[in-house]
Amino acid sequence: MRTSKKSVCVVMGLACLTVGVPVTSVMGAPSTVTGTPVPAPVRAATTAALPTAVTAPPAGNGRAFYHNPIIDYSGKLQLPDGYTEKEFLVSGTANVYEHGPDGEVRVKQADVPYTTRVLVRMPKDARDFSGKVHLEAGPSGLDGLSRSADKVFADGDAWVTVLTHALSSSTQRMKTADPARYDALSLPEFGQNCDILSQVGTLLKTRTADNPLNGYRVKSVYANGWAFAASVWLTYTGEGFHDRVRLPNGRPVFDGYLIGNPGDYQPINSTAPAVAKDDPRQKVRDLDVPVIVLLTGPQEEQRRRPDGPNYRVYEVAGASTASPRAARAYGQTPEAFLTTGPFACDYDVSRFPFNQTFQSSLTRLENWSEKRETPPASAHFERDTDGTTKLDAYGIPLGGVRTTYSDLPTARYFANSTDQRYSICTSAGAQEPFSQEQLKTLYGNKTSYVKQVARETNRLERQGWLLPGDARELRQEGRAVADF
Repeated sequence: MRTSKKSVCVVMGLACLTVGVPVTSVMGAPSTVTGTPVPAPVRAATTAALPTAVTAPPAGNGRAFYHNPIIDYSGKLQLPDGYTEKEFLVSGTANVYEHGPDGEVRVKQADVPYTTRVLVRMPKDARDFSGKVHLEAGPSGLDGLSRSADKVFADGDAWVTVLTHALSSSTQRMKTADPARYDALSLPEFGQNCDILSQVGTLLKTRTADNPLNGYRVKSVYANGWAFAASVWLTYTGEGFHDRVRLPNGRPVFDGYLIGNPGDYQPINSTAPAVAKDDPRQKVRDLDVPVIVLLTGPQEEQRRRPDGPNYRVYEVAGASTASPRAARAYGQTPEAFLTTGPFACDYDVSRFPFNQTFQSSLTRLENWSEKRETPPASAHFERDTDGTTKLDAYGIPLGGVRTTYSDLPTARYFANSTDQRYSICTSAGAQEPFSQEQLKTLYGNKTSYVKQVARETNRLERQGWLLPGDARELRQEGRAVADF
């Protein structure tokens, strides 16, 4: 169904600023810091236009394309009986932005057409829907549900993945995989990302037949992303789009952000200069909704900042960059991580359960936003005087967020040396099981170890670092350890 820009304003119930109207400067008075553009404080907000068309894709090969270059080797998502998957091609126009001479954000090119893909996993029955949507920004059909599927399905949430433009092609992989289904995809400019995400987020909260969740009562939309997709959200918030784009009632489009292992801060458009490491935008700005930054390594110095009323950062001790262990819904087996498994690395691939911390962080974000439950203070790794991370005897960082894998280890964690399959071995990390003698020295015997795991797991669950299903999984793993 097509919805014209004029009818968009009627649907939303307010006079609105469509993307076709140039905005010379909706930010306040411009400011600069040592000659580097810095978004000025927001003095006025605009209402996001809706996409102009939302349609089902052509049949093509009959299924949606998505990939995770690590998870695809070791597991496959199995939707629960009560869930369904729907795919949409979403079209509209989006502005490309730039910085003016004094740093203000302004329109560089207005009304640039786009067609993106929106993939939705949702309860089949609207009565089973929690009202919570987790929206992921992802290039090249990336699917990040692998880190949180168990929580999403257990709670009745919806997971929405929006194809965004990377600084390399985001659409070619999908067109190559299924040209009939995805020929219409068009994301010509990286600078469109902010408007596209605002429009899709607004669409999900708008009562219209074009809404992919039409008939479902959407209460909250939470933004999340990993690696490059997280960098997209850094740009979105750092350039002030969270503040400058609002719903017709004045409330934010997104109710919170989970930013995982972000890479470089991305320029505001594809031809803008790189953002300097010391640029103030590298630090997450204060917003009127919660922001959690989740990291598998130490936060870069230029991004460190004090906690705020709506800001936390958690560094997870023992996790690898890629952390390939997926939610239980993906059906991975321990054998897949061995040297004889599909990764074919020099050492066993790390099974550190970072996905469990990701899932619990989504719940913390929801409770922070909806129930005003303040989460624990930020947790950073301990550092030496030269700034390097302090490690224990097994290579695990000291400090940060702890798990049974970090505090009651049965293996040593380190970087895999073989660079195979698009650097999967290096980014996934490795583990080397402890010998029977090492386990006896650490824990005495299996009975003692199982009790310690149960006690620590219960504590982590009470503190909110583990969800109930993940706590059960860890207790079961403890009992499954071979006798020593």
